[in-house]
Amino acid sequence: MAGRRQHIPYQQRYAAALVELLHPDIRSDLIKRKASIAEIERWVVIDHNITVKTKEIVKWWNLNLFIKDKPTDHNAPAHVAKTARDAKVHAKADRFARLATTGSKKTEAQKKRSRPFPKSQSKIPSRPFPKRPK
Repeated sequence: MAGRRQHIPYQQRYAAALVELLHPDIRSDLIKRKASIAEIERWVVIDHNITVKTKEIVKWWNLNLFIKDKPTDHNAPAHVAKTARDAKVHAKADRFARLATTGSKKTEAQKKRSRPFPKSQSKIPSRPFPKRPK
């Protein structure tokens, strides 16, 4: 009778799962080269589904994987688009939180800003020359 199977470390299982998500050509290249776990992780960006701003949830079920086009890219294109959408949501949440606490959506700095130039008494004509010469 054969002995028990050897325990597979968590990091090895994680790397195997990530490699399965990659394109078959990339996957076969990584397997052929016996790439390190760190090299496999460079192909993936992990982000929250429910943004941290709204709720502090860092669990596996709240994480989403984005595959990069190249391992040297900083972010995946889909992740860049999601981050832009999240930034709008965060800004809106901040404005409404400020409205609830201070009664105004504007920050103190926004309230203190004055006009870039003083308001003059004389109007500047929109057309400095006559419409039709006489």
